[in-house]
Amino acid sequence: MKAMKKVSSEDILGGDLMKVMIAISIPIIITNLIDGFYGIIDSLFVAYIGSLEIAAVTFVAPIYETLNAIGVGLAIAGGSIVGRYLGERDEEKVKHSIEQLSMIGLILGLIIGIGSTVFSQTILIRASITPSLLEVSETYYRMLALSVPFWYVTLVFLAIRRAHGDTQETMKINMLSLILKVVFSVIFILVFKMGLLGLGLSSLLAKVCCSMRAFYGLFFAKDALVNLKKVRARLDLIKRIAFVSFPLIIEKSMVSFGFVIVNKYVLDYGEAVLAAYGLTNKVNTIFFKATAGFGTALAVIVAQNMGAGNVDRVKEAIKKSLILAVGFALFSCAVLLPFKEPIAALFVDPADPTYQHMINAMSVYTASVIPWAVMEVAMGLFQGTTLTTYNLTVSVLRIYLFRVPIVMFLTMPIWGLAEYGIWYAMLISNIFSATLSMIIIFVRRARIFKVDKITQNS
Repeated sequence: MKAMKKVSSEDILGGDLMKVMIAISIPIIITNLIDGFYGIIDSLFVAYIGSLEIAAVTFVAPIYETLNAIGVGLAIAGGSIVGRYLGERDEEKVKHSIEQLSMIGLILGLIIGIGSTVFSQTILIRASITPSLLEVSETYYRMLALSVPFWYVTLVFLAIRRAHGDTQETMKINMLSLILKVVFSVIFILVFKMGLLGLGLSSLLAKVCCSMRAFYGLFFAKDALVNLKKVRARLDLIKRIAFVSFPLIIEKSMVSFGFVIVNKYVLDYGEAVLAAYGLTNKVNTIFFKATAGFGTALAVIVAQNMGAGNVDRVKEAIKKSLILAVGFALFSCAVLLPFKEPIAALFVDPADPTYQHMINAMSVYTASVIPWAVMEVAMGLFQGTTLTTYNLTVSVLRIYLFRVPIVMFLTMPIWGLAEYGIWYAMLISNIFSATLSMIIIFVRRARIFKVDKITQNS
């Protein structure tokens, strides 16, 4: 089986497991790398505009990610449900679950996108934005909020494709989005000098263009997955999707909102430290998201094999996923840490205070990708078994029991750590979270590996 060949259900259920894992993981990793570079593009172009704008983008990012997290949680949960029905060979339930998932994504996206655009200023003020940042941030945030309904539909479509073993569609759409983002950014920022408005507009147009593929595949193609004339609400499936997706939506949203809280502490050390924090996050995110690809691939394998009752194969997949994820995390550290100075110089002038703050952050924060790899494998297992309350537990505790309290503790003047307290808090909270996720797997292993029909699993 070639690495980039589409993986069939037969491969997932009975093929060489390491080959299947790699074949599913590679497109996801490439997709996540592209997604990470999407943020890098923002940082490179905003660095051309100015340091205040870097801080503005850093402040807005977790607020937008909180909105985006709702769509991500819905898509992940819906994809897991579709995967379980595929494993059970229940074609009718597959068709109906796709219909309900698609309509929920579209309606929810419209409500959140329009609401966030209308109340943009209120949202930013509630997040404790400073007056100087508000002045340059509001229009940029509105452009991002307008992209929400288009991106929710895209996320749902890609989750459905992944459930069928097709991880290449996600890679193609994200690659197109990145290319369009660069082209539009050059036009709006370098040619027309539109500043943050141009940056936001380039993101909006790139996502709208890419969503056309999702809208076509779901609603308008000859073999469309959803027949708009015949679709109707099915309360049993809506309840099931809500039951599985709600913990993931809360998890993703609360994690993103946790970064809004952390931003407030970072901002206490000045806009240069906030800018460095944002840039370090952008760089690290490339490798964090790529590492998370192994967990996403594991979720696909677990979903179908649990549906088919192949528990031993699921356990073997977990072991192989851990080996691949931790190995990739170690590789990431080997790439980032020796080259932190030239990487920082790509974004800011070495004479700028932000430069040294970014180097300091990378020196500590980057190593947290290793426990992150362990945690993401556990998250993939929880998603694949549709036991998403465990995802919620780990993620919420990571931010609100570990990260935020540790940030508050280590930034106390008595320790003399200054902004280093933030960088160490990032590392320590990920270590605690990885440990917690492994404890949950061990303690709840009987429930996690219990084989039952998905319709009885709520």
